[in-house]
Amino acid sequence: MPVISSKPYIAGDVVFKCKPLFACIDYKYNGKHCDNCLKPMDQLKKCAKCLQMYYCGKNCQTIDWSFHKNECQLMRQKKLRSDPNWQMFQMRHYSDDPMDNTNPIGHHIGWGVTLELMCVRHSCHPNTAFITKGDSIEIRAMKSIASGEEITMDLIPLDMTGVYRDLFRDFLDIKCDCVKCKPNVEKPIEWQQFEQLLEKHNDHWESAMDPNLKHKNLNYEMDTQFMQYLDSIYGKFHQMKTYYLLKSFICFASDSRKANQSSKELWYKTVEEHLLVTHGSDHPWNAMLQTFLCRSV
Repeated sequence: MPVISSKPYIAGDVVFKCKPLFACIDYKYNGKHCDNCLKPMDQLKKCAKCLQMYYCGKNCQTIDWSFHKNECQLMRQKKLRSDPNWQMFQMRHYSDDPMDNTNPIGHHIGWGVTLELMCVRHSCHPNTAFITKGDSIEIRAMKSIASGEEITMDLIPLDMTGVYRDLFRDFLDIKCDCVKCKPNVEKPIEWQQFEQLLEKHNDHWESAMDPNLKHKNLNYEMDTQFMQYLDSIYGKFHQMKTYYLLKSFICFASDSRKANQSSKELWYKTVEEHLLVTHGSDHPWNAMLQTFLCRSV
């Protein structure tokens, strides 16, 4: 059953909010994020029985016990570990969740199952996108949505092409006849150029964020062709487009030879517009953007 909008939305509106039925922290972040609310913390308390789960307090531990009680005994018996974390994910999935056909929804620090998102169908030209804020998920409009229009999102990454796209489509049982999904329509050389530009872009990003590599981050300019690719792949607004724009702004602002204040402010307004639509005014990236704008030239 498709999800149909009951009222009109404009780009930037929150269509709905939800929380995962359950989530699992990636083992790389063990001891850095609470296993219940997912918030990052320096001083987390271990489960006194298994010593492998971390919580910011008694309340979070009590809330998570409905899932952790199945894991705790196995962890104490060395039959289950938080590394690799997919074992925990399966344990939480099949021990308490009566639905065994849900698909994991990925986010930055782990995995979760969100029943509300299962109903939203894929489109290669989606009108919404989801972002995570702590332990919650926001589904935000990326363009105007009319009342009665189907709500869609990209379940296959929009920059994915070729055989990987086919594998994703088959795995998720998605039927799509758009130009990108039709065989022998894409021009491989264009995607090859995009990947080369993306690699160059990521090299600048790494040198901008690593003090030991800052000497390499010289003469950065946003490639107009790269911008054209972003527009073509993601449309006017998309959370991944915002991600690349923010990274580019930081690279540019870190280049002391070119980052004059007027240019920074112009670029800042562009990134801010995208950020407000795709992530909202309360997202931490706003503070990061402001920090680099105010940093001395």
